[in-house]
Formats: sequence, C-alpha cells, structure tokens
Amino acid sequence: MKNLQKNPKNWASDPVCKKSAPQTGDIWENDFLFEQYPDAILIVDNKGNIAGVNKHLSEMFGYEKHEMLGNTIEMLLPKGHRRSHVKKRNNYINTAASDAGRPMETGTKFQAQRKDGSCFPIDIMLSPSVDKSVTITVIRDISEKIARQENERKAKEALKAVFDAAPVAIFSVSRDKQIMSWSRAAERLFGYRADEVINKAYKDFPYIVGKSDICLKLFNDAMSGQTVKDVHRKRRHRDGQLFDVSIDTAPMYDDEGKIFSITYSAQDISERIKAEERERKTNDTLKAIVDSAPVAIFVLDREMKVLSWSREAEQLFGFKAGEVLGKPYLLIPPDEGAHSSECSHTLNSVFEGKTIRDIQRRRMKKDGSLVGVSISAAPIFQPNGEIESAAYCAQDITERLRSEEKLHHLAFRDQLTDLPNRECLKKTINELFADSDPETDEILFVAKFRIKGFLEISNTLGQDSVEELICKLSKRMVKHAPDNARIYRTARYDFALAMCGVGCPLEIIDVIKPILAHMTRKFEIDTQPVHLEVDAGFAISPGHGNVADEFLANANLALSAATIDPGRNVRLFDMTMKSKIQAKRQLDIDLRHAFKENEFELFYQPQIRLSDNKLVGAEALLRWRRPGQVLVQPAAFIEALANSPIAYDMGNWIMRTAIGQTVKWQEQGLVDLRIGVNLFAAQFEHGTLAEDVDKALKLHNFDANLLELEITENIAIGLKRSIIEPLQIVRNKGVGIAFDDFGTGYAALSYLVNYPLSRIKIDKSFLEHIPDSEEEAAIVNAIISMAHGLGLEVIAEGVETKAHEEFLTQEKCEEVQGFYYAKPLPADEFYKFGMDVNAKYSNLICHDIAGAA
Repeated sequence: MKNLQKNPKNWASDPVCKKSAPQTGDIWENDFLFEQYPDAILIVDNKGNIAGVNKHLSEMFGYEKHEMLGNTIEMLLPKGHRRSHVKKRNNYINTAASDAGRPMETGTKFQAQRKDGSCFPIDIMLSPSVDKSVTITVIRDISEKIARQENERKAKEALKAVFDAAPVAIFSVSRDKQIMSWSRAAERLFGYRADEVINKAYKDFPYIVGKSDICLKLFNDAMSGQTVKDVHRKRRHRDGQLFDVSIDTAPMYDDEGKIFSITYSAQDISERIKAEERERKTNDTLKAIVDSAPVAIFVLDREMKVLSWSREAEQLFGFKAGEVLGKPYLLIPPDEGAHSSECSHTLNSVFEGKTIRDIQRRRMKKDGSLVGVSISAAPIFQPNGEIESAAYCAQDITERLRSEEKLHHLAFRDQLTDLPNRECLKKTINELFADSDPETDEILFVAKFRIKGFLEISNTLGQDSVEELICKLSKRMVKHAPDNARIYRTARYDFALAMCGVGCPLEIIDVIKPILAHMTRKFEIDTQPVHLEVDAGFAISPGHGNVADEFLANANLALSAATIDPGRNVRLFDMTMKSKIQAKRQLDIDLRHAFKENEFELFYQPQIRLSDNKLVGAEALLRWRRPGQVLVQPAAFIEALANSPIAYDMGNWIMRTAIGQTVKWQEQGLVDLRIGVNLFAAQFEHGTLAEDVDKALKLHNFDANLLELEITENIAIGLKRSIIEPLQIVRNKGVGIAFDDFGTGYAALSYLVNYPLSRIKIDKSFLEHIPDSEEEAAIVNAIISMAHGLGLEVIAEGVETKAHEEFLTQEKCEEVQGFYYAKPLPADEFYKFGMDVNAKYSNLICHDIAGAA
C-alpha cells in the first residue's frame, strides 16, 4: 500500500483497482501486501460501495468481510455522520480531478460505527485511483489517541491551575534564555504581569539584582542537568524594593530526553532571613550567656550523648567540647553507675517533662577526681511537643558543701565538748521513731542529767575552769556509757543518754546509776577537788511519746521531779508530772485572762508601830477574785504570776493602784501612811524600774518617802548590778527599800551591806514557837541587833499573839504586822480600821497629855 500511495500511476494496473468490486474482490483478498498492511484498508468504488477490505478493518468494525463487500460505506458510519462524510469524500474527489492520483492528507477525522452500534473516532487518509474509479482509504482507530490527548489537556489544565495556585513564584526559561511561562505568584512576587515578561530575555530583566553572569551561571548549571536548590539571591520588585528570594531550578526534558527549558521556583524569604538573623543573634546572645554563665551548662539526648558543652563545663570537668560532643556522658562515678536507679530516675523525670532543681551529686573530672555539684535540669521540646533532649546546669558546690558541713557541725554538735547536741538528739529520736515498729522494736530510753549548783562552782572557779570541768565530765560519761549508748550535751549544765535494747525501767536504772556514780566522782580542776551533784530523769518509748519534742519534754519533767525531790535523784516519767505542767500552763492562761478582765484587786495589811500602837503603814497584797468563785489566795498563783509574761505589767499596776489608794486615804484623813509594794523580778529585768517608780509617783503627786518597795532574796541573789543601780536611784529620791522574808533563804550579810536597804522584814516562820523556842528567839534577837547595827529598821511579820507583841517590844523591833492586829483588808475596810486605830491613838495621846498635866 505504501508503494501504491507513493506511485499513484500504478493504481490502474494494481489488482485492487479493478473497476468492478465483485470481479476483483478475490484478487484483493488474496493479495499478501493488502492483508498484511498494519492499518485497516477500505476500498470504495465511485458509487460508494465497498469493493475491498483487509482483515484489520474487519476486526476494527466487527463485520465479516462478506458482510461488508458490496454494501455502501454508510454501514460503517453513524447516522448523524453519513451525509457529512459523503460530502467531504465527494469534495475531495472533485477537487482532486485536476491532479489525478494526489492522495488526501491524513488528519481527516470522522466518527465510525461498529457492528454492535458503538461509535468511535477514526482518522482516514484517502487516495483515489488515477481514473477515480475507486478510492483507497486507510483508517486508524484514534480512540486512545483522543483519550490521551484529553488526559494531556486535563493534565495541562491541572498543571496550569497548580502553577497559578502555587504559593511560590514559578516561571520557565527556554534554551535561548527567553521567559516561556510566568505564574500568578511570580506576578505577585515581582510585580510584573505575564504578558510583560513572556518572550523577554531573562538575564536582562529588571528584577535581577547584581551581575547577570551570576544569573547566567545558575541557568547554565541547570542546562547541564543539575538540580539546584535554595540558592539565595537579591531581587527587585517592580516598585524598586529589594527582597530576598530562595531559588530552585530544574531542567525540563522533551520526548527525546533533551533539555528544552529550565523551570525556576522563587520564594520570598525576607521574613525567614530576618527570623534567621534574629535567631542567629539570639543564639549568639544565648551562647555568650551560656559561655559567660558561672555554672556549667550542657545538653544530653535520650541516649545520654552530649549535644552541647559550655566553657564553664570545660573548666569544671576538664573536658574540652571536642572531647565530649556526640559522645556518651562520662562524668558519673563508677560506684554510682550510669544505670543506677537514682540516676535513671533523675534522667527519666526530665524526659517526662519535669524540671529538677538543686540535686546534689558527685561527678568525675577528666583527671579522675570527684567534684560535688548541684544539678538542675529541664527538658528541651521539639516544635511538635516531643522532648528531644535535656539541658543541665551543674554548679561546683565544693565550698558550699564544706560550709554546710561546718554549719551541720555547728547545728548538731556542742562547740565546747564536740558531743552531739539537743538538735542532734531530736533528729536521732525522730528517725528512730519513723523506722520503728512498736510490736517488734526494742525499747528506746532517753535519760537527762542535770548538774546542781553549777552557778556556785562557776562563781568559785571561774568560767575557764568550768569549761574544763564540763569537758572532763563529758569524756568521763562517754568512756563509761554502754557501747550502744550515745551521750549528748543538751544545755549548759544538762547532758543526755540515748540507748536502745533495754527491757524494763529497772534495767534502765542499772544503766543510769553507774554513770551517775562516775559523774559524781571527784574532779581535779587547777589542783582543786571538785565534787558534783547530779540528778537524772528518763522517759521510755513506746509509751512516753512518739515525737522527739514530746519525748524529751517528758524526760525533762522527770528530771525536774528528781531535782526537787531530795530523796530520789533518779526519776521515771509518769503522767502525773505532765498533769502538773498542764495545770501550770492553764494557770498561766487564766492569769492572763484575769489581768485583762480586771479580776485582780489589792488587800492591805496594817503595819503598827510598837512604841505607841500607831498605824504607820500598809502592805499591798494581791488577791484574785474569780467570777462566781471564792477569793483566790496568793499562795495558789503568786509564783506562777511572778514567772508569767504579764508580771512586769502586773507589778506596775500594783504600784500605781496602791499609791492611788493611799492618796485617797490621805484625802479621807489617813495621813502620813506609808504604803509597801512587793516587786517582781520582771520589773528589774525590763530595765525601767527607776523610770516606772518615778512615773507612778508623779501620776498621783505622791511623797516618795511614803513609798516602800519590797524585794525578796530570789530577786537580790547574785548582787546584780541591774538590780542595785535602779534601787539606789529610787532610794536617793526617798523611796524606802525593804528586804522581805529575811532569814528564810541563803541571804548573805553582803546583801544587807551592798543593797540600799532601809528596812528588813523578819519572816513569820521565826515567830511560830516564840516565846517557847529559845533557838528561834535567839535568831530573831540576832536579826534585830544586826539590822540596827547596820542602821536599818525592822518590821516583823506574822504577829498573832500578845506574847509575840511583848517579845518583839522587848527586842526593840520597831514595827509589826499580823493577824493579831488585822488580816489583809479590802480598801474600804482598811480605811475604817485605820480611822479606828487613829482615834484610839488620839485618845491615848490626849490621855497621856492630860495625865502629864
């Protein structure tokens, strides 16, 4: 067929060109070339009847050959296309009359119809014979071609849509460096429309900044087959503004594998460049901070490999960054182990998102030595929220540990004896209690020891000798204590022994007694023999407390009981001791409340001058009138009040109230009456006694000579300057100073000499058996004689009989007070008593004057 098409003159002699299709059909069918031709061939005569077909055409349309031969070609055409086909064929035949044998060019497209009625597109080529008796038609099924073309069209449209919708600018440049395409993003990025740049030279376009040879190199690299990514360049917008772009290039290949263009994608990275610059500056700043930080900073990944290593880390551990980066963490000492539970727990905590602070560990330096560090760590998160690594800070705490060790020693050791102290004892007891099982654990006991009379020893030997004595005592206690016992120094003169493993109180006493014996053995201090008196009290657990404070408090209560019980210097705690303390605490609370609610009042006991039975004074005595109860006597509360925080305020209240009442009596006719007021130690300890007395006198415009302040031996003991000086000040103003209850304690003559006294008061206990007791009579006589010898007046308390009065008159005692004359009286009753006594005194004076006359 190709030969026939190329040489139309041979058409007439070719068997397939016979005029009569039926006559020549057999010849066409048997023609080898006709049958083996790769395309479908249809031969049609001038009347439009099918004169010949090959097997490919038969297969294409689904007809047998005999079904088609002799029929018109319309059987192969859809109804709607038959007329147009015939018309095109006739036009071709008529047009070709002047040029016989000219084949009709390919590309003429028709719709064909198969035997089953299905339609499909075909492409035909017509080639008439010279005499135009027949037309040879080559037919090709172009269904796949059209489908492929349609797919290509859709792909191009989709590509164009993607091209125009792409967020990055995309354009292509041909081999001759002309711009072939220009996306909408390119229009937005550079400010030029597509019609302004397409077919323009790429290298000369005004959006390029800098030398064109750089742009040309990028083009040539792509033309050589290279794919170039993320090349940063400066570009200029149409408005002249410069910006940064990231350019990718890729070569585009034709069907023959040749590069026919270069595709560019460009993305504005100005913000990214700025962000990167900010990040760079931030990283530089962070690096500077990290490198200048006074602590070692490093970063570990989940496999404990080092990702970052600061300069301080180099200094602290001795490893340079290059020696550790990317390598396993090498600082954990072998005895701790990289997989020890403690280390693993710490690492896992960080990778679980927790922050850890100030965990103290030992870490190994490059030289193998260990350094104490405080470690803090925090997780580092990825943008997706996952933890990728952990940042660690390590601070050398060697000096801090030394300081803490010193502080620990100061906190838990006695500085003089180096024995563990009270805080250490508390800590030990609490730890034992925390780990104890009451059903199985052995008994724990703590014995407290207190040295009696240490103040006198200190006054005798001096402080240095006392310290030497304490050190020797502590060594002796440690030496003779059981092996499983521990000795503590809990206070200046107090020691303690703690021990587990005893069975009962009797066994504990067997432990304590030998220690007491060693403590009371003779010591030699500066060649002087010293003997100590020691008391002991102990508590047992379980039973006497489950926390250290309670347990030690109970041991102290037992010690206090031993101290006040001269016959038993070792006492075991019992609950009655605690009850007494609780009662004492409750009393203190009640006293505070009573003072606040004005439940206290003053009674006054008259003081009589023996020479003429004149009322010369009164002693103010405190009473407590509780609501709804009988009057509370001083013996029930005065000691607790003296030790209460309200003692200072109470003492000043007594003084002001007594002076104020005396002024009222003066206004009512009881003139020249001296008022005696007892002082509390707290009034001296406060440091303002002289000022307080002066304020009270001025408040009532009271004569200082009519005020007498009474002090007891408990206040005067020790010849303290803080007591003598304020008393001297008020004495110089005329205020009297009386020494109360003289003779009942250990008062030395030095007190009478050194204190600015004006009077001493003989305690009532010396009058109980007078005149029957010659010994007591001799003591009273000696006190009165001694006082007179020192220029002091004397007043006797507790005068209850006529015999007492006669004895004291005989001994030249100036004044007396007691129930023989009157008990302590409320203010109004005292006034009546005073007025009666004064009336009798006046009558006596008048009688004496009349008798003298």
